[in-house]
Amino acid sequence: MKYIIYLKNNRGLLKKLVKRDIESRYKGSLLGFLWAVITPLIMLSVYATFFTVVFKAKWGGIEDESKGMYAIIIYSGIIVHSFVAECLNRSSDAIVSNKNLVNKVVFPLEIIPVSMLGYPFISLSINTILITLAVVVINDGFLSGTIYFVILFYILMLFIGLSLCWIISSISVYVKDIKQVLPLITSLLMFISPIFYSVEILPPSLQIFMYINPLTYLIEVYRDIIIWGNPPNIQLLLFFTLVLFFAASLSFKIFKKLKKGFADVM
Repeated sequence: MKYIIYLKNNRGLLKKLVKRDIESRYKGSLLGFLWAVITPLIMLSVYATFFTVVFKAKWGGIEDESKGMYAIIIYSGIIVHSFVAECLNRSSDAIVSNKNLVNKVVFPLEIIPVSMLGYPFISLSINTILITLAVVVINDGFLSGTIYFVILFYILMLFIGLSLCWIISSISVYVKDIKQVLPLITSLLMFISPIFYSVEILPPSLQIFMYINPLTYLIEVYRDIIIWGNPPNIQLLLFFTLVLFFAASLSFKIFKKLKKGFADVM
């Protein structure tokens, strides 16, 4: 609970850092922030074209699948994976790339990694809107009421982001190799998560191992809410959120402990 109060007390500074991070990302770009919309729109179009026209692929276990649905299912998995991958990769460089702030005693260093979550959340939101619109078009204008559960999903993703940003950014200051290893881990996560295939097509013995991967649950909940129109298991969702709430608290404590030696190492 302490880290929530801490973030609330420093929300003004956090907003400034998020704004600075996003502006620096598109600095000098002709289209600027429009790329945040154009890029996912192009990617969704590419997936729709290749998977439905070229490969004519279908999702396992679905009869009478609508044209383009496979591409949407695939892209929804990529959206969740991209959020986690972005948090991991950006957090590894959060403190190291802000050496000038480390030596400022009064500066709240805990805010720096959190500011890295701004763009991933914006990207997640834009992609969610695009996916939702695509589902509405495929379903002839129908949108399931389960879309409101996306608020709970966002809270879940917030705690995941906080947990990752604090633990990864603090450890990366001491262990430089983490920055090199994380891209390999995120690539591996893409193939051991149900992004391009359904868990149901795997043998029961392998399905057990799939659910050890937290991304499996996140992807399936996201698809249930946005695509399938199935309400999530509230008890399981709240339990998972509670676990991540305490994980974020632990990561916050670890960061506060390790930050004492940042200036000596950098």
